[in-house]
Amino acid sequence: MADQSANFDKPTDDLDLAALIVTWYNFIRKYFWMIAGASFAGTVCGVVLYISLPKTYSSKLVVESSLLSNEEEMELIENWNNLLNADGYPLLAKYLDCDPGILRQLNHINTEPIAKVGTAPSGFVIEVLIKDTAIVDPLERAILHGLENSNYVRQKLETKRANLLELITSAQVELARLDSTKRSITDILTDKKKSSSSLMVNISDMNTAMVTLREKLLTYQENLKFVNDIQVLQDFVKMKRPKQPRLSVLFVSGFSFGLLIGLCLSLYRAFRAKYLKVPARP
Repeated sequence: MADQSANFDKPTDDLDLAALIVTWYNFIRKYFWMIAGASFAGTVCGVVLYISLPKTYSSKLVVESSLLSNEEEMELIENWNNLLNADGYPLLAKYLDCDPGILRQLNHINTEPIAKVGTAPSGFVIEVLIKDTAIVDPLERAILHGLENSNYVRQKLETKRANLLELITSAQVELARLDSTKRSITDILTDKKKSSSSLMVNISDMNTAMVTLREKLLTYQENLKFVNDIQVLQDFVKMKRPKQPRLSVLFVSGFSFGLLIGLCLSLYRAFRAKYLKVPARP
């Protein structure tokens, strides 16, 4: 009986929860305007902070190199990023052949390879963080100039161009020789008014060889046309929304901080009213 009486006297969990809800409801209702005002003030501070902070925009350039490996390109661009400081701007401007003022609007530059499934990387992405989207076009030209005009790249380009021109000349000479031989055989067959089986086989093989040579010649000419080291797959795009700061983050942060301040002030007021009452003077 004693145990049952004790259990009967204990408040249930439901009653404790209900009492807690009622307590918080009364607390929020009493200090609602203080909490709401602090939350609103925090939100306004977040928006003002977003407006006043300098904006940083992100843009990406997708390129492919026919001469340099992705590791070489990434190391080169990493060196450029290390020069983005007051002492390095003049030197980097010389490498990129651009105005140092453009580089002062550049916060960061990095790159990463583009990997296809089951194959080696085929190209890489250059990402920049800039303060002003107006420099996007001149910055792209400067980066491409820097990638294409190093001494190492120029030497490899000259060697590749010379090799392709030699292959084109050789293919043209061989194609002309085969064409001349074919015309001579055709004239002989026409004059005799009869054919030889051996000559017919030779002409058939000759036609196949000429087609193969023409295909090679077209390939060499196409490679020569696109012999430039850097091929742009996607240009920089002018972004309208900044990457940093983000309005949504500052908005939520400002509201949360204001709400926390409002709750703390309200709890302090409630604590002071209940436990720190000033005794009345006699």
